Amino acid sequence: MNFLQVRTAFGNLSGRWDLVHPTTYANLGADDYIHAGLKWLDRLLGKGHTQAKCFKSVASGEWYKLIANCRAVQKVWCSSTTKKWPLTLLASLEDFKDEYQEPMANVDSGQPQYACVGITRTSPETASQVTIDSFGATASVSAVSEYTYLTLLFGPPADASYELEIHGLFLSTALSADGDENWWTVNYPLVVVWAAMRQLEITYRNSEGQKDWENAVKGELKGQEFDFVEEEIANFDQIGG
Repeated sequence: MNFLQVRTAFGNLSGRWDLVHPTTYANLGADDYIHAGLKWLDRLLGKGHTQAKCFKSVASGEWYKLIANCRAVQKVWCSSTTKKWPLTLLASLEDFKDEYQEPMANVDSGQPQYACVGITRTSPETASQVTIDSFGATASVSAVSEYTYLTLLFGPPADASYELEIHGLFLSTALSADGDENWWTVNYPLVVVWAAMRQLEITYRNSEGQKDWENAVKGELKGQEFDFVEEEIANFDQIGG
């Protein structure tokens, strides 16, 4: 199904023609429930489709990258034109600050070796701006919305051009135009509709209806979970004792 077909199915199943135009099936509010349902579906799965990778070009002197729609970073590699190596993913921002206790502009550059997920949000918030780090009156800022991006810090600052390969959990491709599709709408179109119905039941404060849709979705996705288990055990020749 594409986005229009999902919206049409939602209207037919819910009967809420105040949310979907009854003849053109244009959005009158249904898309909010569909988008919320898709985000809930993404968070149901910790493997498979929700795992993805992105590539970021790194210029000499850079020490952070902003990553859109990333829920969690799991592994990071860095590559030059001749080799690729894993970065040590530090457990906390405190560990990164212990490693680099001065402004990154003062740190000797080199091949990146460490990475860490930073804290993007600042309080009070500044519209369309995030502060990556600050020393005294000198701050490193970027003109983006804090609501969309995750910050990946890495060090030492790059001494040349590199490429980062970032593996983690990412949100599905957002639906906007009527003809748009993503992994969920192609492989589990009815599950997308059911997930949107779950969100609708929440607005009704109908906990039983919510649970019914959750059970339907989880039952349909059990086969996907079995596939994950098969992938995990495929490389084991024996059980250790």
